[in-house]
Amino acid sequence: MSTVCHNPENALKRADALLELGKQDETIECLYDILKNRKQRLFKYTHETTINKLLEIRTTETLTRKKRTKKIERRNSWLEEQQERFKKKRKDKQLKSKDRDGSLKQFKVIWGKIYQLLQRSNIKTIRHLTEDITKLN
Repeated sequence: MSTVCHNPENALKRADALLELGKQDETIECLYDILKNRKQRLFKYTHETTINKLLEIRTTETLTRKKRTKKIERRNSWLEEQQERFKKKRKDKQLKSKDRDGSLKQFKVIWGKIYQLLQRSNIKTIRHLTEDITKLN
């Protein structure tokens, strides 16, 4: 929805105003309309400034696009690292719980043996208890 300006200077002012508002696409259309208009082909100075302005806008667009893509890539790589760290922690936690379950089972088995020994023979001294436990293993 660009309006055609009759003077190239007015079009440049309008392009500057649109650029300040952040409407880069409309700015490019406005400047391109200046270059397409047959009535203003003799204004070489204004064409030079419009081309310079177009190049400036395009370079800033590409630079911001590159910055944006780099930022997205950094964020994606960070997210992947966090996911891998989370997976590793989850595996470690599962292994620890398995180890805990295994050691708990071993403890229950050993405690069961000790309890049986204590019930069978009312041993009150630790020395006899340790000798009997070593005999069982």
